[in-house]
Amino acid sequence: MSNQFGVNVIDIPETINYVKRNKSSVARFGDGEFDLILGRGIPYQTFNIDLSSRLKKILFTPSNEKLIICVSDVFHDLDRYNDYANSFWKQNLEQNKTLYKEMGEKN
Repeated sequence: MSNQFGVNVIDIPETINYVKRNKSSVARFGDGEFDLILGRGIPYQTFNIDLSSRLKKILFTPSNEKLIICVSDVFHDLDRYNDYANSFWKQNLEQNKTLYKEMGEKN
């Protein structure tokens, strides 16, 4: 699905079917992994430049039958989430927009 950043995310059932059909490995990136890539530590992981670099390299690896890169489906229609999640992701999208735009350009 397209959005303001150009990040393409397929829905959960389609992702599960793809993984099952291809016996793919999954690399899952959420808000914590994005924080680490962007130089911020998280409660259970201090920032490490080598880890940040490796995570970014994986994030920008094109998905294929052997490996699918998964990110949260938050790049469109945040109204489907409760107020807390909606507010969290709006703030997150604004705070990390440079990385998300870079992700969209790599699609």
